[in-house]
Order: sequence, then C-alpha cells, then structure tokens
Amino acid sequence: GPLCDGCHSRHDVLHYAEQPGKILLPALTGANSAPLLETCWWVPVLFGVAGVLLGGSHPYFDVVLSQERFGQERRPAPGWLSTMAVVACFCASYELSGSLAQAEALRSDGHANHLLTVDAPLFACAAAIFAAFERTAGGAFMAVLTAVAGPAVEICLVNVFHLYSYSAPDLLAVPSWIPWVY
Repeated sequence: GPLCDGCHSRHDVLHYAEQPGKILLPALTGANSAPLLETCWWVPVLFGVAGVLLGGSHPYFDVVLSQERFGQERRPAPGWLSTMAVVACFCASYELSGSLAQAEALRSDGHANHLLTVDAPLFACAAAIFAAFERTAGGAFMAVLTAVAGPAVEICLVNVFHLYSYSAPDLLAVPSWIPWVY
C-alpha cells in the first residue's frame, strides 16, 4: 500500500496533510526534491483491510457468478507465479498513473485535460491486466465494484477527513483516472 501510494507522492500527484504518523523518506538522489516515499500510518491498515475484503470476496463471487452454474467448468485457482505477476502489474499501473499524471500536469501547466493522455492509457492498462489474468464474471464484478468503491472511499478521506489531497483533482477532489488504478 504505502509503496504504491509512494508512486503518487513521488510524482507530485498526491500529498498527505500534516498529521501525526506522517512518514517521509527523503530521496536518495538530489535529482528530484520529492520524497522517495510519503505515507501515513493508516495507509497500510487501509490497504490491508481492502486486501482482506477483496481476497475473501473474490473467490465467493467467482463461485456465485461462475459459468459452472451454466454447465461449464470453473477455472482453477491461480498459482503463485500468476498471483505475483498480477500484483506486479498492479504496482506498475500505480507507477504509470503517477508518471502520466505528472507529465500531463507539467505539459498543461496545471490545466490538465487528461482524458486521452492519462485516463485512456490507464483504462487500456486495466483492461489488459483483466484480459491477461482474470476474464471471469466474478472478476468483472469485482473490478467494477473496486473502481466505484475505491474512489468513493477516497472522496470521503479527502473531503470529510482531509487526510490528503491530489495536486490536480477533477471531480469531488479526486482525479478522473483514479478508478482505472483500482
């Protein structure tokens, strides 16, 4: 969680409010003044809760929405290699989102119009990850659920609790591309 969020803070996309438990690891090189990692104590807790909810509910929806109910065999559970590959792709999409959002902000001088330069590539990345690793009705349901629930939680964390902010938000203080990272 904090390492993925670090991709956003390192690219000046997201910054945490001053609060107890804020963690900054300075950059190891002088080329970039952004910290190597900016996070808070509650970020790993939040990612952990999300991981437990997703890890527990995904197999359930795979069974409930499986094609086995319609006379087709259910897909076997993925092995460790496939699981680690999809986690690596998830982390890479976080890095890509930070890089693309930062590049668009620099290019547009703060007036980001990133539907083609950030949203579309991140959507394509999410679709490719789904096509490569998932392709089930249960997975599609979970993808849509997380793309809606994740930003909804972020809207609450940003607007109600004021725990962090995005540098170039679009709607309700979050960027339009954030669902594609979920």
